[in-house]
Amino acid sequence: MIDFCHTVKVETGGQALAGAFFGYLMDLAWNDCFFGSETDRSDASTIQRSGHLGLRTVLESSDIDFLVSPYGYAFRGLGGDGLPMPPSESLRIHGKLYLYEEDSRLHNLMDPDGRNYKPEHGPAIHNRCFAQALTHGLGIWWFADWPAGSYEDLPKTEPAFQPLLERYQKIGSWALELDRSPAAEVAVLIDDESFFYETIHNTINLPLIFQQRVWGLPRFGAPHDVYLLQDLVDGKLPPYKLYIFLNPVRLDRARRDALAQQIRRNGQVAVWLYAAGYIEDAPALENMTDLTGFQFGTGKNAWGPMMHINNFQHEITKNIPQDVMWGTNNSLVPLFHIEDPEAIELGQVVYSLGRCKPG
Repeated sequence: MIDFCHTVKVETGGQALAGAFFGYLMDLAWNDCFFGSETDRSDASTIQRSGHLGLRTVLESSDIDFLVSPYGYAFRGLGGDGLPMPPSESLRIHGKLYLYEEDSRLHNLMDPDGRNYKPEHGPAIHNRCFAQALTHGLGIWWFADWPAGSYEDLPKTEPAFQPLLERYQKIGSWALELDRSPAAEVAVLIDDESFFYETIHNTINLPLIFQQRVWGLPRFGAPHDVYLLQDLVDGKLPPYKLYIFLNPVRLDRARRDALAQQIRRNGQVAVWLYAAGYIEDAPALENMTDLTGFQFGTGKNAWGPMMHINNFQHEITKNIPQDVMWGTNNSLVPLFHIEDPEAIELGQVVYSLGRCKPG
């Protein structure tokens, strides 16, 4: 892709913009079953064989001006958030334009009733997607050229759409004059390198990244920005109060030291979710301690771990509903828990046979 874009630059004397559809890291736990294939491959992830794990290299190329993707496929109806597939804030800090393809399949398209079944839902879904682009400083285009309908059909099938486009154009032009720098205080980090050290099965990435991105992160009460982990390592991020690390499974010594310098200061909080730093040169619990500061134990039996809070007196947990539980039913191995006498236990992980460990 970089070579093709370089050719565009050479042949046009640098006068043409160049880019491609690329960088779908937040969505690629999907597989054939997700798109209605008759083949049962629901346990397979496409992340490692997608061709999208070169995002860091692409962002560092001066020949790339923009990247494009549809918005996330996981939850497109009312109540969904219209999320970008790439870590869009990383594109911004590397000076790349992200074009958000608004390709909502509504009542007039496919199945034959469309992905959304009531015509009156259409404007709300379009408004949501436009708001996502507006508040995150994204480019946006609308794609509606499908066998069951096209832009030419929209005045008949979705008459409210054209006035919306006109309104979006006015609002978008007005917003170009505003300061739309990120205002979130939470950064979510995804590590493209660690995918090479993870299973090709969907046991971990489906709940940890794909589903959490859709069901968890948009609903925990604060806005957040999504970046490649390497951008934090390289010191490119503005300061945040909270850092959520999705999958820093493999970190070499240089990246560990750089992360320590970035987050162990100014009262910042780090949330480590699973196997954080487990691999350096080889897998070891000591590697996790080195990264996080906690002492760990491990469970040897594959199981779907669930977590619950058991200390509601602490400042962090005192206002959390007591019926909150989270985790996954997917069987994971290894499993991890805390074995640290200096750690304050706020909750536990439930292992096989109903065993509960701090974690």
